[in-house]
Amino acid sequence: MFENLLTPKSKDTLPLGCLEDEADERDFMAEHILGTIDPNFVYPDRVRMDIDEGNQGALDETKVACTCFASYHAAQAANEVEHDTRLFPDFVKGWSVQGHFGTRSSRGDYVRTALKSIVKNGLITKEGTYPVKEFAQIGKSPSEIRYWLAKGFAIVTSARTTSTNFRLAKTTGYWGGNDGAIRGGHAFALTGYENLDKDIVGSQSYGSKYGFFNDGSFRIRDEDIKHLGTCYIEYDVKDVKKIFTDVTEESWAAEALTWAKKNKIVKGYEDGSFKPNQPMTRAEMIQVMYNFKKKFR
Repeated sequence: MFENLLTPKSKDTLPLGCLEDEADERDFMAEHILGTIDPNFVYPDRVRMDIDEGNQGALDETKVACTCFASYHAAQAANEVEHDTRLFPDFVKGWSVQGHFGTRSSRGDYVRTALKSIVKNGLITKEGTYPVKEFAQIGKSPSEIRYWLAKGFAIVTSARTTSTNFRLAKTTGYWGGNDGAIRGGHAFALTGYENLDKDIVGSQSYGSKYGFFNDGSFRIRDEDIKHLGTCYIEYDVKDVKKIFTDVTEESWAAEALTWAKKNKIVKGYEDGSFKPNQPMTRAEMIQVMYNFKKKFR
């Protein structure tokens, strides 16, 4: 899978995270690039990213494929966190651009090829184009998938389409692993989990009303995760320089928030967020005043 990436022509072609040493498979893993998984990380009970599902079937005349939807879903989630605004991907334009990268080819890892297009061309939305720095592979263990989802990264993956698995996802809400005769392949995004010991949420590219839950999603049990294809996250440099999980160093209030956090005037919520646009309660106001007095009396 990594044969072309592991023999770069110059160090300039090495992905973020590689040093002067010879590249190896770890250099393309999220942990190696963005840091190892924090064993003390506090997981939210439930994670669900609100993506714009689009509808692959309704856009059939343009031949927009699942690879475009899946890669755009992950890029949308990353950029919405960074820019603190709702985005609406332009799947038709995005697929037109991705066509130049061979995502319409029957050979190779075309999910990864779609991600290369995202890195080069950005996330094309109806509001404009947003950058995506890189993508990285993550492991397929349930714990690692939950970790990156809890950190705010949607995950791009794929699976074989069998005679039963996606039919079960539609009719029962639960994807059926690899049971049944193989019919083809399908790319989709993982956009959350129901709770820490239950199901991963997959998001289809067949519209917001698709399937059993009537919201475009389906569930994947832990024992079926092994049947998924390679899992990737997409990230931008700014996405990994965060003061809180929902406030980056690009925020207009970054300097003040950094000072307040460093001096323990504010500490955010248990899930690591600050909720910068949420109104302050009277109790929170008193707590901030008390923290300030305690620090600078």
